[in-house]
Amino acid sequence: MTGRDTRFVVPEPLDAAFFDSFDNAVKKRPSLRWPKSE
Repeated sequence: MTGRDTRFVVPEPLDAAFFDSFDNAVKKRPSLRWPKSE
């Protein structure tokens, strides 16, 4: 998942919770990152 796939749509509350959890996971595990698509 690149974070740019507009086909991947989730309800706003779930989206916020997911990315909040993901952000916390990234802070705890620096090896977890979004794939670089640039």
